[in-house]
Amino acid sequence: MCEKSSFCLRRLPLAGRLFLFFFLFVATEAFGKEEAVRDTVYLRNGEIVIGDIKGMHLGMLSFDSDDVGTVDLKISKIKTISSASDTLRIEMANKAIYFGALKPSVKSGWVYIITQEHRHHVQIDNINTLLTLEPNFWQNLSGNVSAGFSYSRSSNIGQLNLSASVAYTMKKVDFSITGSGIASIDSASFSRDREDLDFTVLYNVKNMWYAVGSIDYQRNLQLSISRRLQETIAAGYKVVFSQNFQILGLGGFSVSQERSTTGVDQNFLWEVPIGFTLDYFRFSHPDMQISSGHVFYAGLTQWGRVRYDSNTTFAWELFKDFDFSLNLYLNYDNRPPDTSSSGKMDYGMVVGLAYKF
Repeated sequence: MCEKSSFCLRRLPLAGRLFLFFFLFVATEAFGKEEAVRDTVYLRNGEIVIGDIKGMHLGMLSFDSDDVGTVDLKISKIKTISSASDTLRIEMANKAIYFGALKPSVKSGWVYIITQEHRHHVQIDNINTLLTLEPNFWQNLSGNVSAGFSYSRSSNIGQLNLSASVAYTMKKVDFSITGSGIASIDSASFSRDREDLDFTVLYNVKNMWYAVGSIDYQRNLQLSISRRLQETIAAGYKVVFSQNFQILGLGGFSVSQERSTTGVDQNFLWEVPIGFTLDYFRFSHPDMQISSGHVFYAGLTQWGRVRYDSNTTFAWELFKDFDFSLNLYLNYDNRPPDTSSSGKMDYGMVVGLAYKF
């Protein structure tokens, strides 16, 4: 017998009982699917973090947690990972590239990469880069903004520096826009001393090979350049790939259009660029990241002309999403556009506060 104060399943008609069982089944399935569509990170200390994978680069997993928001997790602290998405782009330290999903392994520090063809059991430490290829445009964007200001009372001159970068990732194509500028301000004038703007498209051809196309704008008064437009096509190779260190090399052809500070134009200046970029991440307190790019240009139209561009940034994490940045730059031209100018080299240091998004 059922108690009068309690619900009794036997008192329901057959149709009511069938409806109740159907409702409970659907609710259970929906709850299970809701849990399954979330990414999950299992940490070595026993904690489980549920949310959305944002990406992994140089030994750091960016994860949007339901409880604390976006956090950076060192992969040395991760036991295993499960991803809801099967559209991840995973680049390994051995230069292999996979497109698929991550599924947990019972072996600590390991994970399964599930592709359409195979199931790969790999160490998490051997994953160099992981990119989420989301259908939402904004979820595939990343970047940073940096700004700084200095002032000298003796010269009564202030100097403002700004820099920004935005990157967008697709399955095999990466887009990036970077820009920086240095301006001088005094009581009588405002001078745009140095400006750089670069738009780059990188296509991943196969494994570690990639093709690059870029359009650049430059202004450098120290080297008597009022304006330079440069278009480049190059091929590159990812020379070194490891957990927290990578080197990418490239070589190709570029063509430039220059205007000197005296108003003299020079068009269709062909050059051969050869360069490399280096990225390094150090896990300590505070975390530090180094990004360094170097490109040599050998003149073809102006035989014997040699140029060199170098840009190195050190970033120390102050707190979440904010870095203290130190940028060192060097530009050299043995034949600047204004031949009467004695300046063949420009170098400097920029200090600023950077915000990452």
